Amino acid sequence: MRRKLVIAAVALVIAGIASCLAFNAHVDRRWREARRIAKERLAAARAAAPRPVLRGGDPDPGSAWDHYPAAVNACKLLGTRADWLGWHLDGTKDWNGEPVRPRAAAIVEERLAAIDALRRGVRCGRGMRVRDWESGLAVCSGSISGEGAFRLSRAASCRALFLADEGRAGEAAELLLDTLQFARDIGEDADFYDGVASREAYKPAFLALRHLLLSGRLTPGELAQIARELEIIDRGFTTRTETVTNQLRIVLAEWMREAWADWLSAQGVPGRLPAYGFSMRFMAADAIPIVDDLVRRGVEASRPPWPEARLRLAALSAEAKASSNPLVAALDWPGGPALWAQDLEVRAELRLLRAAAHRLSAGAWPELDDPFGAKLRSDARSAWSVGPDGVDGTKDDITLRLGE
Repeated sequence: MRRKLVIAAVALVIAGIASCLAFNAHVDRRWREARRIAKERLAAARAAAPRPVLRGGDPDPGSAWDHYPAAVNACKLLGTRADWLGWHLDGTKDWNGEPVRPRAAAIVEERLAAIDALRRGVRCGRGMRVRDWESGLAVCSGSISGEGAFRLSRAASCRALFLADEGRAGEAAELLLDTLQFARDIGEDADFYDGVASREAYKPAFLALRHLLLSGRLTPGELAQIARELEIIDRGFTTRTETVTNQLRIVLAEWMREAWADWLSAQGVPGRLPAYGFSMRFMAADAIPIVDDLVRRGVEASRPPWPEARLRLAALSAEAKASSNPLVAALDWPGGPALWAQDLEVRAELRLLRAAAHRLSAGAWPELDDPFGAKLRSDARSAWSVGPDGVDGTKDDITLRLGE
């Protein structure tokens, strides 16, 4: 009897060892396949060609990124003083009811070197920086500060309005176009943080350009030139497709290095789970092809007209959140329609400014695509996009009026 028990125990041990070896072999196979997928995605990033957007003239040598970071960081240091710039752009007064222009003008004067650096960057032949996606999360240390980009754009936009007040409306328009190209450039080949910075940098320049277009200070020729240059910026507009794809590259690089601890803590993902044999490698090997497929389908889903794209993106987001793999569920990629709509709202504003410049120069509204629908709508004095809900005449409409 005792001998039978010993034999049974030995058999169980052997079976256990065999099971462990088989499990490890299975995990290794899955991991090799996952690494193959990750390496292909990272190789595609290395092969990507820059797409500079130059609005005219011969480009200067060098990279815009020799100039942008210092300009952004200089304006980030403004802190809450940047509020004075925002109040001037909004046309509001300070809390005592006093005009804010003197304070805003002083701040702009302090940051003229930063504005000049922005303009030097815009004229460089290379507008896309070189990024080492294989370094994973470390690549984000080179991301542009959204706060700094927003404040730099505010300073440049206020400077433009001051130029217009001095009778230099054409120079003001050129500075605002440079600022819009800066916003576009920092969204090129962006990670999540750069995508935020790009959207923030567009906003003050849009507001100032709207003021300038409606001021009556621009000649028909200047307005026509603005419309042409806005079209160039619009053609080079960067979308969330790039941001999501690059975030995938960052995560794949982190997982390939098996740098689990910090990543899991940052994402709030539980650690080693019994369902994966307490193997983080197995969990990641399972997650990589799923996430890769979700991002690929998300890119495809974003291409149809917005009403259809919105539904498809919502379904993909729900699928990701319902995944049994905690890594997939935590990422929620490619993200729901509300995230994708943020970039489309920016593009709708850009298209409306294009339309307004053309209308004021040529006397008729052009027929431009609405990022959220078929075409931009218009009447005698207004043009508008139907906005994220895709329905005309709701609170989501994005409207530009030429005056009452």
